[in-house]
Amino acid sequence: SALKSSDGNLACDNASRIINGSAPSVISNGIIVALLICPICENPTLDECLNRTCEQDDDYYPTHERDLYPISTINANYLPDEVKRNFQNALKIRNIDPNCFAVAIRRTVESICNEKKAEGKYLINKIKYLSTNNYIPEKLFILMVKIRIFGNVGAHPQLGDIEEKYIPILLDICHILFDYLYRVPMILNN
Repeated sequence: SALKSSDGNLACDNASRIINGSAPSVISNGIIVALLICPICENPTLDECLNRTCEQDDDYYPTHERDLYPISTINANYLPDEVKRNFQNALKIRNIDPNCFAVAIRRTVESICNEKKAEGKYLINKIKYLSTNNYIPEKLFILMVKIRIFGNVGAHPQLGDIEEKYIPILLDICHILFDYLYRVPMILNN
């Protein structure tokens, strides 16, 4: 259900979007689509809402169902649950803070290493394990190391800040890893 935020605006379930006291933008064939503004990053989002309401203060508000844009989930049944969960968490914060996003992507890489049972105390050792045991080629080793470095920079303020321009690059690297380690083997095995 929807909740009023402290400033009087209506906040959706995930508390990352508000409806500035207005009704849904579009109603079509029983599907409600609302254009919302994120109070944190102030970017627009397009949400699909359920065709039911939460009545507060005699106003009409849709209840949040799912994000249509930006996409904050990945439809990848071939990914292990932990990898998918960590990547989806990264997607949810990509427009909020590039530093936090880089840390979340690093966590996704570490979950890949854990799923592959990579040995080592530190992430760099786990990535080396994947390379030396032929899970990944040299070029993917380099890309995984770069994600580790970006994640370290994002986690430690004294190392600087991650610029927004690197977000799509980090996403692309993850998709390459997902394809190489999970999607392509699944296709070849079927």
